[in-house]
Amino acid sequence: MVQIVDEVIRLENVTKDYTIRTGMFGKGKKNRALDKVNITVLRGEILGIVGESGSGKTTLGFVMLGLTEKDSGKIYFENR
Repeated sequence: MVQIVDEVIRLENVTKDYTIRTGMFGKGKKNRALDKVNITVLRGEILGIVGESGSGKTTLGFVMLGLTEKDSGKIYFENR
């Protein structure tokens, strides 16, 4: 019997960088918020994300919801 996996969302090697500038003319420094993140959430699953302050939890949520654009990687929603 073949079991069909019902993925709600899947992230593959997703990265997101933010540029932090110091001063008016300061050169920007890249801060990697997400580094090659891989997550699969199946229908009916509950996902909890925990971590220290500044570890990328909010950025991960924003990227998963499409509120923030990822820099690289792939995101599939309902296998699309």
